[in-house]
Amino acid sequence: MSTLPFGRLAVPAGVCTAAADTFTITITGRGGHGAFPHLSVDPIAVGAQVVTNLQQIVSRRTSPLASVVVSVTQFHGGAADTVIPDVVRMGGTVRTFDGEIREQTRAAIEQTIAGVVSAHGAEYKLDYVHGYDAGINDAHVADVVASCIGQVHGTELVEMGPLPAGDDMTYFLQAAPGAYFFVGTRSDEAGSTYPQHHPRFTIDERSLPYGPRRSSAPPSPRSPDRARRLRDPPAVGQFTHQCVVNQDYSRLPLTPRRDHVLPVRTDTRMATRAQGAWLSLAARSRGGKL
Repeated sequence: MSTLPFGRLAVPAGVCTAAADTFTITITGRGGHGAFPHLSVDPIAVGAQVVTNLQQIVSRRTSPLASVVVSVTQFHGGAADTVIPDVVRMGGTVRTFDGEIREQTRAAIEQTIAGVVSAHGAEYKLDYVHGYDAGINDAHVADVVASCIGQVHGTELVEMGPLPAGDDMTYFLQAAPGAYFFVGTRSDEAGSTYPQHHPRFTIDERSLPYGPRRSSAPPSPRSPDRARRLRDPPAVGQFTHQCVVNQDYSRLPLTPRRDHVLPVRTDTRMATRAQGAWLSLAARSRGGKL
């Protein structure tokens, strides 16, 4: 985690990641010469008003006690200095932690766009995509993971609230009790000071072993058998009656059988997530209890 210093780990209890939706807005006006704007309907000017007014959803239409992010991250239009284009296209993302607020925000976005566009005599099309749901850690499993982290030498367990980032680990957490934990990778010494998605993003590679170490650290077990199950998750690529790890996966089935073979993607980014997924799968095979 680029915002968490190297050597620190965190396992939020309850909501840990946000619902991550995306949107594309197409605004159609009437093109013309840049010297005669009164003879056109300028979609760039309309689009600029849309961007500005969308920010009012967060600051003026949402409770200050609720967390919402509305970010316009793309704006494309025009190809010549003297020509007002016919169309502009914008795109962005919405992040929320509450299902009701999520739907309210989606409706407010469409209402805002419709009002601005109508006032300027343009037309619009909104494509809104519901992405990953908010991730919610099971309180009991989070407590087990936290007890493991406390026994990993050289690390410090810190408190951390929900992050507005989105992740497909949500599907594991919906299928069975589980916990998503974060490994700190930020380090001035290693030059790892840029956030995810920044072109200069990198990590302090000394943090890589901490995920597996956390998974192999024994918790405070109720029984030796429970300690063994938590201490020895299946290795990457190993087939078990609970899990098989390979190169990609689709949405988890919501009615799994105990002998169901589940494909789980593993790449560099997923290395520690596979261990976290094992906790969920182990909980599912035992009726939701660890």
